[in-house]
Amino acid sequence: MPIILKLGRYVGIREKEISKTKHWFDKHGSKAVFFGRLAPGIREIISIPAGREKMNLTKFIIFTIAGS
Repeated sequence: MPIILKLGRYVGIREKEISKTKHWFDKHGSKAVFFGRLAPGIREIISIPAGREKMNLTKFIIFTIAGS
């Protein structure tokens, strides 16, 4: 997190945006993983927020398989 905040200011990522994203992922994480696996470009990076938010591994695997 400190690295993201430090480097994020160069590309316009602020703590407020990270907080909003965290809240959104907490609410919609399972759907995000499922639909993220369907979308080219996103399927490669959807595991980053899932891991960062410590999504349940079993849930992550189920939605990854279903979306793939």
